[in-house]
Amino acid sequence: MGLLRLLLAIGVVAAHAGSIGGLTLTAGSVSVQAFFIISGFYMAMVLTEKYVGSSAISTFFTNRALRLLPVYWIVLGLTVLASVLGAGKVFDWEQVSRLDIAAVSVMTMVNLALVGMDWIMFFAVDVVGALYPTYDFASQILPAHRFLLVPQAWSISMEIIFYLLAPLLIMLKWYWAVALVAATMFGRFWIYFVIGWSHDPWSYRFLPFEIGMFLLGMLSYKFSVWLHVSVRVKIPVAGTLTVLLLLITALYQFIPHLPLGLKTYGYLLFVAIIIPFAFHCTKNLTVDRWLGELSYPLYVVHILVLRISGNVSPEVVLAISLVVSVFLYHFVDKPIDRIRAIRAARTKSLFQ
Repeated sequence: MGLLRLLLAIGVVAAHAGSIGGLTLTAGSVSVQAFFIISGFYMAMVLTEKYVGSSAISTFFTNRALRLLPVYWIVLGLTVLASVLGAGKVFDWEQVSRLDIAAVSVMTMVNLALVGMDWIMFFAVDVVGALYPTYDFASQILPAHRFLLVPQAWSISMEIIFYLLAPLLIMLKWYWAVALVAATMFGRFWIYFVIGWSHDPWSYRFLPFEIGMFLLGMLSYKFSVWLHVSVRVKIPVAGTLTVLLLLITALYQFIPHLPLGLKTYGYLLFVAIIIPFAFHCTKNLTVDRWLGELSYPLYVVHILVLRISGNVSPEVVLAISLVVSVFLYHFVDKPIDRIRAIRAARTKSLFQ
């Protein structure tokens, strides 16, 4: 599934930098929601097979923090450094003076800790510098998200909440999980078509709705266990389904528009159905895993590269971002991943 994750990350880059070679792939919102589904699949798998026993939960939480925070903090530090040095249009520190003390404290906390970034999308800043809630940040003079140094990290903030809930969600019976997914979809369509709030941030940044995507990924894992995918499904069959998913992801923009979001949610449902087969046929492919590991640093660093590089082509932004991502993976994420693996294995051996 590594190539799929990388394609989804490239789709986010295309959403911010422009089409890459004429392709936008799944762009921003669909890519992020697909990532939520894949995350749900992986979290269900590791909580079932890797982090076994009550004592393993703390290891699970800390290992998730080790996975997310070091790369993010490095990019955050580079963002601050680039903005201070005046490299490109990274961040305008003068606008911070428009915030009151409470707002400065909140923005400092969320930028450092990641948690709460998604909720910043539902706030703006008034004339005296105070934060106030809004249902449509695009209509406000000064949306609060302008004070996020790594703004795309709002989805990582949401992922952290998913991780905190994952040990509880994994215990749900499949029918309760299905009911919750259905409830989130009902709430989403009620907000969209009855109230009329189908715009950003409600489209894919509202946590109660996106929990349904994470749960859909968990259901995908439970489906794979029930079907015994790793035993019953032949690699050529799984490979064909995986190639089909990759092609649909790459050519998503050419699928005709469908009413009621059927194109988007049809694709996301297809992702949930196919990822057990994609995981089955790619789990032992070293190159595929390496490509997938680049997706997180690529997601985190590409806005900084875009802001520094200025008016270069989207292809150049992607190329530079990939080079930086390779560096971050091999010199930051990979050494820490070894520590995470040792901690997880130690926890499992103690339980056994």
